[in-house]
Amino acid sequence: RGRRPIHLQRMEADDLMAATWPSLAACQENAPAGPIPVPDHPLVRQTVDDVLFEPLDADGLEVLLARVASGEVEVVTVDSPEPSVLAHGILNGAPWTFLDDAPLEERRSRAVEVRRGLGPIGPDGLPAGTSASDPLDEAVVADVVATAAPRVRSADELHELLDELVLVRPVEPWQRLANELALAGRLVVVDGAWVATERRDAAESISLDDSAAADCLRGHLQHAGPITVEDLVADRVLGAGPLRGAPLSVLRARTAVAALEAQGYAIALPDGRWCARHLLVRCHGLARQRRRHHVEPVGLSDYVDFLCEWQRVEPSSRFEGRAGVLSAIDQLQGIELAAGDWEAHVLPARVSSYDPAWLDELCLAGEVAWARLTPRLSDDPERRGSTTPSAATPLSLVRRGDLEWLLRAVRLGDAPPRPSHGASSDLLETLEQRGAQFRSELASSSGRLPVEVDEGLWDLVARGIATADAFSAVRSLLDVRARFRARQRRLPTARLARAPRRAMAGSGVGEGRWSVVTSPEGAPEGVELEELAERVAIQLLMRWGVIAYELTSRESVRVPWRHVVWALRRLEARGEVVGGRFVLGLSGEQYATPDAASMLVERREGRRGRSVTLSGSDPINLTGTVLPGPRVPAVRHRRVTVEAGDVSDAAS
Repeated sequence: RGRRPIHLQRMEADDLMAATWPSLAACQENAPAGPIPVPDHPLVRQTVDDVLFEPLDADGLEVLLARVASGEVEVVTVDSPEPSVLAHGILNGAPWTFLDDAPLEERRSRAVEVRRGLGPIGPDGLPAGTSASDPLDEAVVADVVATAAPRVRSADELHELLDELVLVRPVEPWQRLANELALAGRLVVVDGAWVATERRDAAESISLDDSAAADCLRGHLQHAGPITVEDLVADRVLGAGPLRGAPLSVLRARTAVAALEAQGYAIALPDGRWCARHLLVRCHGLARQRRRHHVEPVGLSDYVDFLCEWQRVEPSSRFEGRAGVLSAIDQLQGIELAAGDWEAHVLPARVSSYDPAWLDELCLAGEVAWARLTPRLSDDPERRGSTTPSAATPLSLVRRGDLEWLLRAVRLGDAPPRPSHGASSDLLETLEQRGAQFRSELASSSGRLPVEVDEGLWDLVARGIATADAFSAVRSLLDVRARFRARQRRLPTARLARAPRRAMAGSGVGEGRWSVVTSPEGAPEGVELEELAERVAIQLLMRWGVIAYELTSRESVRVPWRHVVWALRRLEARGEVVGGRFVLGLSGEQYATPDAASMLVERREGRRGRSVTLSGSDPINLTGTVLPGPRVPAVRHRRVTVEAGDVSDAAS
């Protein structure tokens, strides 16, 4: 099923509109005067309702316009440094978004710049959260201001500075150079301030010329660092000196700084001070470098010991109850583990007194979903185990609201192949035509035997095509296989070969309905890929605390690592994560959450966790990938022991 050509969509839409709303399609020159009547047609009513009341609030808009007309609501127009996020849809719209036939290069929307790579931009023009959540270190500010202080070594340099600052209060160390300029006719004194001859007209009209006042304040602000307006115009040394405050009144300076803010040059800080944009960026960059240098990395054993506490596998730190199951899934979502190990080993290792009913309740409440994220791209009918329920089939538990972006991050537009024949093909066709159904309904609606329904459903699960409302559906299918194996051990082989394999009646009670996993179409690009990479970065940080390239070896996501790193850099610029070198033995850039960084400090000071035994398929089994030595296979029935940060095979 390919996309419908846009010209055919337009023709069909015009025909449908003419059939349902003739007065709207008629020639308006011959139409009667007055409002166009709205026909009482189901499609028209639904369309009008969708347009006016789904994305919009027409009634609320009417009330708001009435309040604006009456003066009750004041309208203020401001200039913003970039387009509103509400306009991104039209600015990034594809060519077929527009109804007219104008060429793409003539679109005004293509000329509007939408910044990329810095994340959401706040009203101050910086990445959202940079100035508010990351207070400036005064030691860092002093170092930056020291580099920004003017250094005048000759008369020509003083003249260039005067040309930039418009008005300058006399500075004693520069008096000799000022006398040289005055003798050469390149400097004049206006109201007691030094002025370059070329800027005399601007200096004399500075009380009325907003542009000249803004130039004067801009020049002084770029040498002062973070400062209040009152200190910026005071008659004392600015920053590291020897320049003194701008010779302007406080009211005139407030007008000028407002103009600089509108231009994007001056940034208002939360404490009421103002700073030049480039100096503020330099302050944050230097503070970030110093934070990174203060981090002392820990060894791999300390990191594994930290992971046991971070992922709550230590008995003293485990989650509790149904909310604990949801918290554990928040950490582990997106990683695929053997279907039989989730409830046998992984969740019980993180939730005290784990009860399978908690997971079913979360699934049936719509909070949690399960599915195979990585599609089985090969469609080999000879493949063994493709239809037989197996506890080794990789599945993932995710928040239902996050399932769509996780599928997009894992599949990147690739859809699993549809079964070409057999029970799974019939079941897929039935689910697509009739929607979600209970397993007891699928036998009659598809015309298949119950045992064929079981095998067909599991084939769809193994392909990444089908899922059910509750995780008990996985248990019931695995129980069918377990009961069949038990019968196989009890019955003679010859007799068993002739006996039909049938599921026990009522094996699907409590599993809910089966449905198709919708795979997102098209690979993400542009802004969508950046947003997806940021979601992936946040999820990896939740799972590992510290993220580096080696830790992604067991991840299912296929978003390129470079995009994830760019997202981590944006998060660091916003003050949400910390960059640096946290773990020895991990290469490349490393990023950590503030909580994880503080917990690693405790590990460096000698704190150790208790010994725990985990399944070989547990994510903490990092042997052979991050940890040196032989690999303990991540398979069922293999166990590893974590003691003092060392991971070893429990059987050895």
